[in-house]
Amino acid sequence: MNCSCNDSNQKISTWRITTKAISHEENIMTVIVYG
Repeated sequence: MNCSCNDSNQKISTWRITTKAISHEENIMTVIVYG
């Protein structure tokens, strides 16, 4: 059970990091386009 729980937490963490990275890239693109 611990293994499954840790795996789920890792996936959530990775997903959050990826989401933040995508959001950051979109912010940069917005600055380039409108800046």
